[in-house]
Amino acid sequence: MSNPSVFRLVLIMALAVCVGVWIGQRFPPTPATDFARRVYASMAAAMAAPPAGSSSPLNTSAGGSGVGIRGAGANVVERKMVPLSEVQTAIRDALAKGEAAARYQSLQELAKSIALVDIPAALALAEKMTNLQYRNSFMQALIARWAAQDPAAAMQYAKGVQNFPLRQQLLNSVFAAWMEKDRAAALAFVVQLPAGNDRNQAMQSAINALAARDPQGAAALATQLPPGQLRSQAMQNIALQWAQKDITAAVAWVQAQPDGAQKNQLIMNIGWQWANKDPMAAAAFVQSLPPGQTVNNLIQNIASTWANNDAAAALAWVQSLPANRGRDWAMQSVISTMARIDPDAAVRQVDAFPLGRARNQAISAIASTLAQSDPDQAVAWTLALPAGSTQAAAIRTLVSNLSFSDPDAAGRLIATLPAGPVRDASVAQLASGLVNSDPAGAIAWVAQLPDSLSRQQTLNNVVAQWAYNDPAAAATYALSLPANDARNNLFANIAGAWANNDPVAAVTWAAKISNAQQPNPPLVTAVSAWANAAPEDAADYVSKLPPGDLQSSAAQSVATIWASQDPEDAARWVERFGAGDLQVSAWQQVAQTWSQSDPDAARNWVAALPRGRARDTAIGAVCNALRELNPASARQFAALIDDPAMRQDVLSAP
Repeated sequence: MSNPSVFRLVLIMALAVCVGVWIGQRFPPTPATDFARRVYASMAAAMAAPPAGSSSPLNTSAGGSGVGIRGAGANVVERKMVPLSEVQTAIRDALAKGEAAARYQSLQELAKSIALVDIPAALALAEKMTNLQYRNSFMQALIARWAAQDPAAAMQYAKGVQNFPLRQQLLNSVFAAWMEKDRAAALAFVVQLPAGNDRNQAMQSAINALAARDPQGAAALATQLPPGQLRSQAMQNIALQWAQKDITAAVAWVQAQPDGAQKNQLIMNIGWQWANKDPMAAAAFVQSLPPGQTVNNLIQNIASTWANNDAAAALAWVQSLPANRGRDWAMQSVISTMARIDPDAAVRQVDAFPLGRARNQAISAIASTLAQSDPDQAVAWTLALPAGSTQAAAIRTLVSNLSFSDPDAAGRLIATLPAGPVRDASVAQLASGLVNSDPAGAIAWVAQLPDSLSRQQTLNNVVAQWAYNDPAAAATYALSLPANDARNNLFANIAGAWANNDPVAAVTWAAKISNAQQPNPPLVTAVSAWANAAPEDAADYVSKLPPGDLQSSAAQSVATIWASQDPEDAARWVERFGAGDLQVSAWQQVAQTWSQSDPDAARNWVAALPRGRARDTAIGAVCNALRELNPASARQFAALIDDPAMRQDVLSAP
């Protein structure tokens, strides 16, 4: 390297360190940002000295204004890099774009335009973004680039992120890149982790990354996960990936699994892929299974997939099946596919059906399909049907489809309907479809309905949809309504929808209108939605609420949701409340939820709690969850309850 090049590299590293110091002073430190500062040196070293035998992925242009990205045999493509000092402004500019798609695209382009050495600091800036969806997407794009260069460092950063859902997404991104770079090292990292929640999460991410490349290896790794939701999710993903790679091997693996709900779900997941490759074999297999809901769903999947390639053969197979609800659903799928390919043939086929449920469902399927291809024909055909339940079902289906694709056609259809339940239901459906483009028009449609429970339910749905796009406007509208239970329900719907995009603004608004006497306090709904995306942030907010019933309800909700994601962290949070009713109820929620995903770990945790009412209540919650799986184990564990009356209640529960 020439002396000028060395000088430039040293200067860049010095500037990076200075900027890192500025960021540390400007933003409060978190475990992730602390780590970001520690890795500056290793990142700079990795850039300055690529591994032996490889070329650096960076090619700094002579002017220093861009990066050349080299591909095998490809020309150098210059990309203008964004200095770290301008990243925060670039984020703000990206979020200011009008369309959601434009915001996402701008953030993705920004992630590609940040120098690798600046990625840790850029991640620290990204963590401050208030919109969780944009934040998560941007951080995933950043860490994927980092992991492609230095997966071990990127992994350590991801592990330090406190937000559980975000941490899992980042781990998935890192493992995908690490598997591509050095599969053996990635797997070795996972296996050496101590048993516990961190290892389970890392293993799930590794399985997700491995499933597409080596499903057999992923399946072997999945057996090391404890029984419960994580293992179930991992096996579902493996089945899907394996079926795409080798359907025969995937089917053999699924058939070798123990009988039960898990195996049934695996069969469902690969059924449509099998039907696409060999529908006759899939059909023969499903007919060998014992009857039930899983088989009915699989029959429907096979019929729909088969009909795309050979509708006549699929129809003949479905007609040969025993008459039951499963065959009716499969017939509906076949007719729907036929209507898309040859509407006249589908209509002729349905005309030959005997009166009954199968014919009614097939007519609705044709109405749905025609609505997408020829709305006017769909309206004319539906109105020509004999009046009655069959026509009413077809109208509902047609309006539901047209309200999104052609609301004017839906309006013309509704205008021809006589007053009554069918017309009211159609108006409600059209309002639901209109709300995204014309909220005021949707509300006006709802106003045409008679004052009833149906009208209120429709209003709730419309306002909830409105709140996703413009929560402040939806909130203003709701505040203009008379104060009653119906308005409180609207408040709760708005709070939940608002919190999905901007939880801080949602809880700030909901706190002003919530009280413990409300049957469904908007604040609790907002906190629950927040906890789904960022449980530790929601928990911190709840901890600062004034003591009382409202805080208790919010804490129970957060404890339940957090325990479904990271029960150990949820338990540690509840412990900070100290002895009292709030801790008792929150620990009960943690114990009950944890028992559903990992009964053994939940039992060990509860047994180690300090003796007292909170521990007794948590033991009871674990016993309730264990009773169906292992009644003898539940009775044995109940003996640890100190309170005689509570112990007897748990032992005598059915």
